[in-house]
Amino acid sequence: MLLRRALYWGQFGMAALLPIWVLISRGIIADGLGWQFVVYLVLCPLLFIALTLLVILSIARKSVRQAHAVSWWDAVVLLITWAAIITYGLFAFPLLAVLVVIALVGLFWLLIWQLVIETRTRVKTFFDQAQSPAPREIPDVIVVPRNPLSR
Repeated sequence: MLLRRALYWGQFGMAALLPIWVLISRGIIADGLGWQFVVYLVLCPLLFIALTLLVILSIARKSVRQAHAVSWWDAVVLLITWAAIITYGLFAFPLLAVLVVIALVGLFWLLIWQLVIETRTRVKTFFDQAQSPAPREIPDVIVVPRNPLSR
C-alpha cells in the first residue's frame, strides 16, 4: 500500500519532471545538435500533456481518490513507463522511444478500461438499489407542542 500511495503522489510531480528530464538530458548528452534538439522542444511538451492526461484519468476513479493509492496494475505500468522515459533520457535509442510510446498507450488504455469497469459497477449498483422494493425507513419526527403562555 505504501508503494501504491507513493506512486499516486509521485505521478503529479513526474508529469512535469520527466519531460524536463528528457529535454535537459538530451541537451547535455548532445544527441545531435540543431534539428534533433528542436524535435525534443516539440515532443517534451507533448509528453507533459500525455502524462498529465494519464494523471487525470487515474484520479477520475473514485477508488483511487478515496484510497489515495493507485491500483497494482497502475503501479506496474507506471513504473515501466517511468523507467522507459528515464532510460530514454540517458540513451536515445529508437527502440527505447518505441517502448516509451507503447508504455504510454498501454497505460492510457489500462486507465480507460479500469475507469469504465469501475463506473459501470457503480452505475449498476445505483440502479439496482433504486429498483429494489426495499422498504424505506421513515425518520423519527419529534413534535414539540407550542407553549400556550408564549406569544
